[in-house]
Amino acid sequence: MPSSISKNRRATGPISKRGKERSARNAVKHGLNVATTHTSDPLFQEIAGDLLAIGYGYEQTVEAANALLEFRRVMAVYSKTYWSSDFSGDHFMQVAENLNHVHYSTLGYERKSDLREAQKLFKTVAKWDLKYGSLEGKRAALLKPIMRYQRNSVSRLSKALCRAR
Repeated sequence: MPSSISKNRRATGPISKRGKERSARNAVKHGLNVATTHTSDPLFQEIAGDLLAIGYGYEQTVEAANALLEFRRVMAVYSKTYWSSDFSGDHFMQVAENLNHVHYSTLGYERKSDLREAQKLFKTVAKWDLKYGSLEGKRAALLKPIMRYQRNSVSRLSKALCRAR
């Protein structure tokens, strides 16, 4: 019996064709999985020149300059994702449009079905708010996949700078 429980608890990944296709696109959403070398970047030459001028060795200079430029690349994606996330209330406008046909007067809802429909729409909005939270919470949810790249780039930069001493 315990072996069947452990099998059920293991993540199996997406099962449907649509889920597998969506999962396959996860790696290319932001382009951070692509290994890059920054030696052709003019800024690389400038950083490397400065590090060499203050006494760093060639290998340490290349490693530190690459790590710094990789950190810049990750932070550019992070910033772009943060600022381009648009939560202008489209969902709430859609809910408001769905309420257009509900009739409400000073005596209350004209039909019970109108009351039920209004309640259902407001519950939808409440669930949506609970699920996604505030604007900052929504942005954080979008940034969560990028945070791993940010941590790794900071770690690489820190190690490169420590080795360069």
